[in-house]
Amino acid sequence: MIKVLQSLRKIEIYDKAVYTPEVRVAFWKWKKPTFTSGIEIKDQVLRIPGRADQDLKKSNYLNFIESVEYDGRGHVLADPPATFGGVENMRFQAEGDNILVRTSFSKYRYSEIPVPENHQIALLRPGDSLRLMFNDRYDWSLSARKQRRYMLYDYIVHYKGMAKKIEYTGTEVQQEFQLKTWKEVDLRKIIK
Repeated sequence: MIKVLQSLRKIEIYDKAVYTPEVRVAFWKWKKPTFTSGIEIKDQVLRIPGRADQDLKKSNYLNFIESVEYDGRGHVLADPPATFGGVENMRFQAEGDNILVRTSFSKYRYSEIPVPENHQIALLRPGDSLRLMFNDRYDWSLSARKQRRYMLYDYIVHYKGMAKKIEYTGTEVQQEFQLKTWKEVDLRKIIK
């Protein structure tokens, strides 16, 4: 069985001069989180519009990622058989029919903010959704004397379900799917 996920990703980098409370409030608002990749699961068959550049049938899970800031179609990330991956700062792990979601923060980064211990943040069942929010501050200047930068991360992950078979429909029709509810995990800190 192939576990199928959809992820909406919103990431912004702000220089210190424009990192205002109004900018932060606007970033964290979602009008209606909508997936437009057009994938669907019917009778344990995953239907994907168009075609893929890699053989997805050998994967244990598929994650369709859509980046909100580029307003384009999502792209498919597929891990090799018997492994499970994630999205940047999250890792997914199979737990029977469910998916365990853990944080995956790197200890090697240019931030002065302490890295939290990686931990479990959710157990997703088919149909469940999760929103993960966090922020960070980077001082990449070293000797270049560049301005401090702030990064805001906002992810919504939806566990679409499981499929035994993959079919390519040949047509790239976008299909909107709106989320109604999700579990929210807020790891934001007050950063100056």
